Parts: sequence; C-alpha cells; structure tokens
Amino acid sequence: MVTLMDVTDAIYRNRLADVLRRRDTGVLRDFLKEEAAARDPSRVGEIEMIPDDVLESRMYKMILARPDLGDIHAEARRWLREHDQRI
Repeated sequence: MVTLMDVTDAIYRNRLADVLRRRDTGVLRDFLKEEAAARDPSRVGEIEMIPDDVLESRMYKMILARPDLGDIHAEARRWLREHDQRI
C-alpha cells in the first residue's frame, strides 16, 4: 500500500533532482527554503545563513549521492576537485 508520505517523498526527490540538475545555488536555496517552510519553518533562517560557497559544495556532494544523477557525476567530481573539496 502506497501512503501519502511515500507520494510526498517521491515528489520531493523528483523536485530535488530537477533542482540539482540546474546546478544553481540560488535555485537550490529557494527550493530548500520552500521545503523547510512547509515542513519545519524554524529551519528557513538556518538555510538563509548558509554561505554560497558552502551551499555550492553541498550541492555537488548531493549530486554525487544520487544514482539517478549519474550523468552529471563527472562534472560534480571535477568541481569538487577543482575547489579542493573532499569527495
């Protein structure tokens, strides 16, 4: 039996994949703030405070963590190497 939570999680994962494919920290930040506002509004300010360079690093690490984004893993690895980030 598929629950509402299953559907909600699937929608979130699909939307996040679309956002990550854009490789734009502004779009990612907006997405994360929107999700936080709906799930835990106290986290919105926390997301706003993440420095852009930290968010960009996290974005590429999130890409690597997703098998469904395998077609852009090489780009993510390259970016992380070029910015002295651990993979």
